[in-house]
Amino acid sequence: MKRFSLKPITEQSWVLSADGERLGLVSESNSTVKVMGGPYSGNYSSLDEFRSKLGGKVTIDAPVESPPEKENGEVNGFPIKHSVWHNVVITPIPNYTRTPTSESRYAAGYYALKFSNGWTPSFCPKLSTLSEYEYIGPFTTKLEMQHRISTKNKTSNV
Repeated sequence: MKRFSLKPITEQSWVLSADGERLGLVSESNSTVKVMGGPYSGNYSSLDEFRSKLGGKVTIDAPVESPPEKENGEVNGFPIKHSVWHNVVITPIPNYTRTPTSESRYAAGYYALKFSNGWTPSFCPKLSTLSEYEYIGPFTTKLEMQHRISTKNKTSNV
């Protein structure tokens, strides 16, 4: 009897493995489970239906959380992740460089970036990233950013 495991990638997607061998990608959206790759490819009405299709023991591994990025300072009232900063510019959004001669600029604070899969949190993204993607922010707290992401994701799913 095979032992299956689902290793989380995001809150609604997993890598399907059996006895240590990767079999495919599993994602859940709009009450549908989609399996891509391997002998179990297809759409299922729920995770329970997919589990019964596998017939073996299925475990869903706990997500491994990366350590939170630490707030090491502040620029114009917005937290930053770097312990040293230079060349602060306040407008249009507070930003800074890590060294006096650096060309890379970082936006101070928390932001939400819109990628193809929805709104994603970001802490002190590069200014060039903000110019490439739609964003909301800056926010002074992670909680405020997460609330706005939740609101944006709910309104875009309607």
